[in-house]
Amino acid sequence: MLSSMLLKTVLLLISTVFYNAVFTNAENPGLKVRLSDKAFLSATNAALVIAKETILSKHIPDQSGSDGQIKYHVYGMKLTQFSYGNPSVNFVPGKGTNFKLSNFRIILQGKIQIRFW
Repeated sequence: MLSSMLLKTVLLLISTVFYNAVFTNAENPGLKVRLSDKAFLSATNAALVIAKETILSKHIPDQSGSDGQIKYHVYGMKLTQFSYGNPSVNFVPGKGTNFKLSNFRIILQGKIQIRFW
């Protein structure tokens, strides 16, 4: 429940920012919004928390195939960890926003069978 409400709030905030970026260049914009870097970074962090929950809950389907004389089967894959460093968000005049995510890390666990014939 809280996650859904937080997601809606973040999406509303982001859509307002992008709407603002598009229409403030008009002759007489109907709405101007000022958003501090701290507020935008807080919204970004909230969105990343939701993204992390969503990514960790996703199912990775089993994969099988062959390449030449090698036959493989990848199964039981699960995302066990998703982490990131400090996100950086800034506005680029005339372009939009610049989002940078460093030290991004995902850990997968699963099983792989490889056969040669």
